[in-house]
Amino acid sequence: MSNLKDRPDNIGRLQEKLAKKNLDGTSIKEIQRNEPFLIAYTGVFDGYIVDMTRMFVIAT
Repeated sequence: MSNLKDRPDNIGRLQEKLAKKNLDGTSIKEIQRNEPFLIAYTGVFDGYIVDMTRMFVIAT
């Protein structure tokens, strides 16, 4: 196992690298009724990464 005193610094560097790699942007397409759309976002906390992708639809 690596030296635990280095862990917080290493996690911070990993989070910084991941933030730079996450270049997802928004669409310019307008959301239409009865058409599914996807919202994808990522949570990062204390070295844990969570994908929170969800599908939605605005029904009539």
